[in-house]
Amino acid sequence: GRDDDCDMVVDNGFACAPGASGACTTTCGSAGRRTCLASCAWDACVPPAETCNGRDDNCDGRTDEGCCSTTAPCTTTCGSAGTTVCDAMGRPSGCRPPAETCNGRDDDCDRVVDNGFACAPGAGGACTTTCGSAGRRTCLASCAWDACAPPAETCNGVDDNCNAACDEAFTCCARSTRACSALGFVSGTATCRADCGGWDTAGCSNCGNGRVDTGEQCDGGDLGGATCVSRGFGPGTLRCRADCTFDTTACPNCGNGRLDTGEACDGTNLNGQSCTSLGLGFTGGTLACGASCAFDTARCTRPFNPTGAWLVAPAVAHYCVFGIVNISFGSLSFGDSGAELTVNGGGINCTMRGPSSRASRMVNVTCTLPGGCNETYTLTGTYTTDNRFMGTFTAGFTGSGCFDCVTRSYPVTATR
Repeated sequence: GRDDDCDMVVDNGFACAPGASGACTTTCGSAGRRTCLASCAWDACVPPAETCNGRDDNCDGRTDEGCCSTTAPCTTTCGSAGTTVCDAMGRPSGCRPPAETCNGRDDDCDRVVDNGFACAPGAGGACTTTCGSAGRRTCLASCAWDACAPPAETCNGVDDNCNAACDEAFTCCARSTRACSALGFVSGTATCRADCGGWDTAGCSNCGNGRVDTGEQCDGGDLGGATCVSRGFGPGTLRCRADCTFDTTACPNCGNGRLDTGEACDGTNLNGQSCTSLGLGFTGGTLACGASCAFDTARCTRPFNPTGAWLVAPAVAHYCVFGIVNISFGSLSFGDSGAELTVNGGGINCTMRGPSSRASRMVNVTCTLPGGCNETYTLTGTYTTDNRFMGTFTAGFTGSGCFDCVTRSYPVTATR
């Protein structure tokens, strides 16, 4: 181990210097190391440690023993059978999950069972049946859904179980309609009740059978004993409409004893009015209500005043003294001031005067024409109505030279 010959090389001439080391090739062809012995000879070539390179490095006849293999089986964190993951140093660093398969388990450790398939075997889910109802389906072992199973029939107005029938387990299909005539009524439409237990006949009617039934006012000629008067109208003709309700168009309101629109009175109901309250100048009398519900004032009285022209029937004609006296009149003119009554007529050449007849309704007027005949004309009588007078006209002659004139009286009737 020294430079004996001072040539600056230690143990030159020998294989090696004791303690030195160097590379060598092992018997299996790997790159080993060897060490120089004290005898200056190399010892055996020591193979290296086995590395993951697909060769037998340590010359033990095995390849990559103890090395990390990506084909080595392992168990994943979710319990599936995976393969080993190796790091850059060839050491195991994890377990790779396998691809998901249809087995009802989470193979790829993503916390989802059988993802990538239509469903997980045994799972159930909602679906829509061929008839549109809400059904249920089950996942088969092949991770495919089986057919959508329809639900049991319920009372809802639709075909739930897809047998082309509606609510067949019940009396009728909810909300369906049926002619009332099929249920013993005359007309209308019945509707299936919400509980499918039978028919709602509220829309059915027996109107038209000529008999008053429940809910009807009348039916044809059957008025149930009702009349216009019993319905609150006056006397008239009560009829029945086609819908079995009363037709009161021919029932007048006049006569019901109640004041209705357009009526001044009704029967004994005079709306508090009297002859004097009407403002028509009446001073008394009895106010009544006419058949047309208008006031009847025939028995109301006004202050009597006979002033006016009165037609006399028959006409009066008095002729004497060869026509010198010629009294002829078919009308009389009355004038009553309230203090005095005056009466004039054709052929009467004086105005007959007397007391006012307003209060007494009695006429007693007279006038005198002095002369040879000394003519006196008198009208007496009574007003039988405000516009009718009945009495006597008298022409008297008291003069000595009146020749053939004699006193004559004529019954007269006059109207205004």
